[in-house]
Amino acid sequence: MHLGHLFKQKGYEHVVFVLRRHPFILLKSVILFVVLALLPAGVIFLLQHVNPNVLLGSISFPIVAVAGSIYYLAIWLFFFTAVLDYYLDLWIVTNDRILSIDQEGLFSRTISEVDLWRVQDVTSEVKGAVSTIFNYGNVYIQTAAEKERFVFEQVHNPNFIRQRIIELAEEDRKYHKVPAV
Repeated sequence: MHLGHLFKQKGYEHVVFVLRRHPFILLKSVILFVVLALLPAGVIFLLQHVNPNVLLGSISFPIVAVAGSIYYLAIWLFFFTAVLDYYLDLWIVTNDRILSIDQEGLFSRTISEVDLWRVQDVTSEVKGAVSTIFNYGNVYIQTAAEKERFVFEQVHNPNFIRQRIIELAEEDRKYHKVPAV
């Protein structure tokens, strides 16, 4: 995906980070959907051992075939939605602003941005053993803007990102007159 379609860069602006969720999050979804895809095979195996004739009937076989088709179409749709959400959720940090691109379902996208000089507080959060091992977590950015809190969800190396955003915000404040509080 070309970033020029999502936002217009200013002449002096350059991209510092393009962030997505950690790949482990996508791997967890893939494993879940593989298990869900294999589940009907186990059910059919059990049905054949309990009552071998249940799948041979002139009424039961079409019902099982239609139910299986609906099940696999639903699995495919939810898998496609999960991959699309993973790929299209994007956070862009430049030397001047932060953009949050949030894909909400198949046909809805929200794009928000805030100037770096408006950043008041940045917090990183890593919860759980898996998040600690794979070094991913959330980064919360508190601002004085209309959207008060930006959240980078499940990004790689949240502590480094937090520190770098703080540095970028301090650097950007040099070019803006920030009212005294």
